Amino acid sequence: MNLASFSTPQIKHIFRACSLEQDVFDALMLVKALKEVQVL
Repeated sequence: MNLASFSTPQIKHIFRACSLEQDVFDALMLVKALKEVQVL
């Protein structure tokens, strides 16, 4: 599953459900941002 393809609210929901750490969320947001830059 490619989490970076989900919307930010969906990712937040998944992370809350899985109780993942803020650092992991921040890293995923970075990957998501880099992915968006590559698409442009």
